[in-house]
Amino acid sequence: AAEQGHPAAQNNLGLSHRKGEGVPKYLEEAARWFRLAAEQGYPDAAYSLGLAYARGEGVLQDSARAVKWLHKAAEQGEVNAMHRLARELHKKAEKKAEFREAARWYRAAADKDHLDAMYYLAQLHSDGTGVAENFVEAAAWLLKAAEQFHAPSQCELGRRHFAGQGVPPNPAEGAKWFRRAADQGHEHGRDQVLQADDLVVGAEHVAPQEALRSRMRVGLGRVRSRLHL
Repeated sequence: AAEQGHPAAQNNLGLSHRKGEGVPKYLEEAARWFRLAAEQGYPDAAYSLGLAYARGEGVLQDSARAVKWLHKAAEQGEVNAMHRLARELHKKAEKKAEFREAARWYRAAADKDHLDAMYYLAQLHSDGTGVAENFVEAAAWLLKAAEQFHAPSQCELGRRHFAGQGVPPNPAEGAKWFRRAADQGHEHGRDQVLQADDLVVGAEHVAPQEALRSRMRVGLGRVRSRLHL
C-alpha cells in the first residue's frame, strides 16, 4: 500500500523504520516515507517529518524546516505537533510577537489536554512571557496537569504551595504533591519529600512566605531553566 501511494501506509512504514519494528531500523528511509505522506497532507507524517528535522534523525537538523512541517501538522489539529511547534518557536524566540506565537500553540495544545503543554504554559504565565503574568492562571494549569499524573507539574505545584505563588501557602498540600511526583520516580520530587516533611512539622512555628519561600527559590529557578534547553 505504501508503494501505491497511500499516505497512512507510508506513514506507518516510516514509523516502522524509525523504530526498527518488522523492518531494519533506518532513519533515512523513515524520513523518506514520512515526506511522501506529508506531501500528500497527512498530518501524522508532517509531525514525524518535523520531528525528524528538529532532532536531525535521518535528515540534517534544520529548525526552519522543522517549524514548517510541524506548523502544517498543527494547523490540521495534530496535538503533539502543536506542542513541539511551540517548543521550537520558544527556543528561538527573541521578539515579543515570537513569544506570543509560541504561547498560542502551547495554549492550543493545552486546550486539547497535552500535559507537557500545560506545564510549559504555566511557566510562561509565571514569567509573563508571551502571555500576561498571572500566577493564579499558572497554578490552575499545573493543577490540571498534576491531577492527570504529570509528575513535573506535581513537583512544581508542590513548590508553589510552599512558596504561596498563585495559591495560598499550604505546606501540607505542597508535601502531598511532592510525594505524588516522587511516587512516579520524579527525581526532584524525591529530593524534596524529606525536606517538605520537615517543613510541614515546623510550619506552625515559621511564616511560610518568609522561611519557606527562600528554601524553595532554587527549585523554582531550576524548573524555569528547563524551558531553554
